[in-house]
Amino acid sequence: MKCFCLGIIGNFSGHLSGAEKVEESQLPTGLFAINGLNEDLVTAGDSIRFPNKGSNIQAEPEFVLKFDVAYDNGLVTTITPKAITVGNDMTIRKLEGATKIDARKAWDKECKGLASHWWDVSDLNEYNENFKLVSVVKRDGEYKNYTPIAAPSELKIFYQEMCDWMVDTLNNQKSEGICSNMLESLKEADFPEEIIVFCGAPNYTDWGTHNFIQPEDEIFIAMVNTQKAELQNVVSQIQMGNVINDESVISYTQKVV
Repeated sequence: MKCFCLGIIGNFSGHLSGAEKVEESQLPTGLFAINGLNEDLVTAGDSIRFPNKGSNIQAEPEFVLKFDVAYDNGLVTTITPKAITVGNDMTIRKLEGATKIDARKAWDKECKGLASHWWDVSDLNEYNENFKLVSVVKRDGEYKNYTPIAAPSELKIFYQEMCDWMVDTLNNQKSEGICSNMLESLKEADFPEEIIVFCGAPNYTDWGTHNFIQPEDEIFIAMVNTQKAELQNVVSQIQMGNVINDESVISYTQKVV
C-alpha cells in the first residue's frame, strides 16, 4: 500500500506508562515514522504478519487520519485532515537492542493493519464521543474484548490542537530518547504531500493486558457512529465474523500469520 505513515506516541492517558513502561505527560511523547519509504509495511489485506524476533506482541487498535501536508523552505506549514478510518499499529514490546520506538514498530512487509474503507472529513470536530473504537480478538474460537470502547474525544489531543501539535513536532522533534528526527524522515521521503497518521492506542482490557498476540489470532477493529448504528449490535455482528462498511460503521479483520 503506497502511503507515508506516522504514529503518535502515547496519545491515550495510561497507555504509554502501562504498555511501554515510560513516564508520560499531558501531551503525547512524540511522533514516529511507521514505514518511511517502504510501501509494503502497511496492509489492508486479510492477514497481518507476526514478527520473527522480539516478544510480548500487542495489537494497537487506533483511529487513523489522512492529511494533506504543505511545506515552505523545507518545513511543514499546515496539515489538513481529509479522511478517517481505523488501523492496527501492532508493536513489539520487548526487542533486544532497540532504543528507538520505531525499531519495534516495523519488522516485515504487511506488519501494520489498515482498513480499506474511509470516511471523508470536512470538519474534524464532528468526530466526538458519538464515534466509538471497538477491538476484539478471536482466539481458539472465543471472542475477547481487547481494548475498552473508546472515543476520539478521549485522546490527549485531537481536533485542531493535534494538527497544530503535529506541525510543531514534525518540524522540531530531535533524535532523543525513544524518538527520532521527524524532519529527516520527511526529507528522505521527498516531503510527501499526503500522510497517514495512527492517532494513538487505548489501554487494554484485563484480557488484552495479560494475553499477548499469537499467530492464528484474528483481530477485529471497528469504528461505529452510534448516532446511526447500535453499538452492541455491531459488536455482535463482529463476533459473528461479519465485516460492515457503510455510512455508520468502518470495520475490518485480519488474521495473524
